[in-house]
Amino acid sequence: DFVTKHKRCWTKHLSTHKHFKCDICDYKTNAKEDFKQHLLTHNICEEFRCANCNFVTKSKGALKRHLLNHKKFRCGICNYETNIICNFNQHFLKYKFKCDAKNKIEKFKCANCDYETYIKAQFKVHLVRHKLFKEFRCAHCNFETKYKSGLKFHLLRHKTFMDFRCGVCNYGTNISRHFKKHLLIHKVNISKDFKCALCDYATNFKSSLKYHQLQHKDVKDFRCAHCDYASHYKFSLKHHLLKIHNFKGFRCANCDYATNVRKNFKHHLLKHKIKD
Repeated sequence: DFVTKHKRCWTKHLSTHKHFKCDICDYKTNAKEDFKQHLLTHNICEEFRCANCNFVTKSKGALKRHLLNHKKFRCGICNYETNIICNFNQHFLKYKFKCDAKNKIEKFKCANCDYETYIKAQFKVHLVRHKLFKEFRCAHCNFETKYKSGLKFHLLRHKTFMDFRCGVCNYGTNISRHFKKHLLIHKVNISKDFKCALCDYATNFKSSLKYHQLQHKDVKDFRCAHCDYASHYKFSLKHHLLKIHNFKGFRCANCDYATNVRKNFKHHLLKHKIKD
């Protein structure tokens, strides 16, 4: 119910409302860029989805280019046309009462939510989205998410004991980074227990030490089959294959589609199921 005559006061008041909320933890912010950076802590990147099919990308520009591949939807009543089926659906609803009276067009209603449409193709795409957006479900409660990392994070809340407990207060958590952040409140020094035997490198994480020790190896285990490139790291070889040789590891057996991204490949396969 806040009211003011001053724009500065209005802007300051709006900052008290957090418009971007994380589905995995309690993080909230007004800044979109800060929210994107926070999602990266959960290994989540912002995704752009096509409204006409199951295409998913991390680039807004790539989505715009993809939309050009879709045929244009033309209205049979007027000259309206669009590449986006949901826009066509909205336009079509302008004439729904006339169409209902003359042609008695069937309306498709979703059993999982309140969604309904007159367009069968749009209805099929919507049904697929129920599966895509709620792919990971908790076995202990009603929580569901489209992110595997989100489910893992959620399951920690069901644990009856805490892996990390503070020796100064009663704080406890199952998440290592949260525990280390808490220790900073008490100004407790976190010792770096994992040290390299060949140099002065030290870290809090065993996995980081293993990653560092690869730099001291003389033999590079990951070699390119197409040229002389070699690396200590598997991800470096993958990056090389993509950049230099344009390697696409996932190829569809039903058409010529190929991609480097497993998730995009799974979404593509659903297209063939819809057609069937």
